[in-house]
Amino acid sequence: ASETIHNINGVEIKNLSAVVRDGKVAGYKADLHLSFKVDGS
Repeated sequence: ASETIHNINGVEIKNLSAVVRDGKVAGYKADLHLSFKVDGS
């Protein structure tokens, strides 16, 4: 996302994985559900 998300109420991680290169973790990927209140609502 190009902007910060405000008013986060909760997060549920559905899946977490990592990319390994040369025996070291090179990156992570998380699939999640995120709940937040939209500003002005």
